[in-house]
Amino acid sequence: MKSSELINELAKALAAAQADINDPKKNATNPHFKSQYSDLSEVLGVVRPSFSKHGLSVTQQPYQQDGNIGVRTVVLHESGQWIESELDIPLTVNRNINHDTGTTITYLRRYSLAAIAGVHQSDDD
Repeated sequence: MKSSELINELAKALAAAQADINDPKKNATNPHFKSQYSDLSEVLGVVRPSFSKHGLSVTQQPYQQDGNIGVRTVVLHESGQWIESELDIPLTVNRNINHDTGTTITYLRRYSLAAIAGVHQSDDD
């Protein structure tokens, strides 16, 4: 994880935001595993309002490096302080490179956002 030189204001805001956030509900079904999970929209839906209320925002940028595909998640505070985390995995193409790339990016965004926001997803998959 990387961060700005100081993160005291960001840490205070993140703690306050986390106190407001309820864990996302399982609102989607994975037909392959016959399991339910919280999709990216649900995770964003519980994180964004609380982050905004406490002067936080989040950006997520996909990247490719050394045969892996990843997502860089950055939490920004209105003070200019920030923290950044990267998560990447090998891209495995099973059917269609465009579909598999999009699916992988969405998956990584969901897990990265939940982790950096401190929310729990009770996934079965």
